[in-house]
Order: sequence, then structure tokens, then C-alpha cells
Amino acid sequence: MIEVAPRKNEKYRISGTNVDMLFYNPEEENFYCEPGALVCFPDTIRISPTTGTNQNASAFRKVISMGKRIAGGEDLFLLKAEGTGEVVISGKSPGKIVPLVLSCDSPVFALKDAFLAGSGSFDISFSVQKLSRAIFGGTGLITQKLTGNGTVFVFARGDFIVRELKEGERLLVDPANLLCWDMDFRVKTIKDIKMALFGGEGLFLAEFEGPGTLVLQSSVKPFRAKEKEKSN
Repeated sequence: MIEVAPRKNEKYRISGTNVDMLFYNPEEENFYCEPGALVCFPDTIRISPTTGTNQNASAFRKVISMGKRIAGGEDLFLLKAEGTGEVVISGKSPGKIVPLVLSCDSPVFALKDAFLAGSGSFDISFSVQKLSRAIFGGTGLITQKLTGNGTVFVFARGDFIVRELKEGERLLVDPANLLCWDMDFRVKTIKDIKMALFGGEGLFLAEFEGPGTLVLQSSVKPFRAKEKEKSN
């Protein structure tokens, strides 16, 4: 089950009105963030590019990881922060930073651009989706797979909600509002023609079945927003 952490503890705090900002003190642990997310940091913090969070990975695995990042449309490197002091990062558009607690029990899947930062012994890899799910399910061909132990921060456009599903409970979701999840789902076609044509949700929905947790974002992905602007 996905566990959403508090917005403030002894290591970090999240604050913001239109765009959330994360204030994090790495101290003795490594802290990673996406390029372009840094706002400021003191000279007691050392920032360096790295190919991934798993520093013990073999050269072959690092090359594979870099290839997947490129295939997924991500930057080639992450930024690694070491030292004492407060690192400040932010999202790239109006929205909320969602802190998630990772455990080795189960992976968390997220949209390819959801990861913003993280600390601890976690790993980011990329999962190739089924073609039907990639085209009609709203996730794209490649999604992020977050595993290990630690705290990761994902970015939600607009606001976000958390839905926990019990065993056998089902939830239909507009694919554009997906952010992260820890269960499988399937693409379901809307059979009501009037709903499909005039409901504004398209022909397909993502159907999740519990047990599991998913985090949804209120704002649609950029390409959906542009489509809606053109239609107006």
C-alpha cells in the first residue's frame, strides 16, 4: 500500500500556495532530485550529476538505466546533494509535492515525469507498459518504477487525492488524472456512445481493482490541456 508521509518532519518541510516547494536537509544521507528542480542551496552542500541512485550497480546496469531514462523522455542524469544545509527545490508548474514512504514490500508505479526528489536507499527504474495501456490508458509507453526504502517526492499538477481500495473494490479513473499507483489496472472502453462523445472523458477509462492505493492529480497532463484549449 502506498503510504503518504506528512508534509513536515525533522528532515524536511513542504510549503507553498500555487507551487509547492520542498526544503530538505540531507545531513549524512544522499538526496537526489531531477535536473531543473533546484531553487537554491548553501555552499556547504555539494551538488553533482549522477546516473542513478544505486551507486553499487554495475557499469552495464548503469548504461541500461541511462538508456531507459532517455527512452522515457527523462534527463540523462539526476542531481545528487551531499552535505549539511537546506536544499530547496520546486515543481515546474502549479501543483503539490506529495511525499511517499517506500518499503521493499511492493513497488510504486508513477507517470514518467512524476518523480521530483528522494532520499534513502531507493531505486528508480522504468517499466514498459502494454501497447494498449500505453496508447489508451494514459500512462505512456514507459512509466517510473520506484522501489527500495526511503522517502520519495512526486509532483502532482494542481491538487491531489489518495484513494485506498479494499479487496475486490473497483474504481474507474480518467487516465489523464493518474499520478502513481501500486496495483495493476486495465483499460476499459466506455460503452455509452453519448458519454463517450459528449462526456469530455474520451473513449477509455483506467479500471483499478483493490487491494491497493492510488494517487490522483486534479489537473490534466499538458497535452490534454492543449487539446481542450484548441477545442474551445
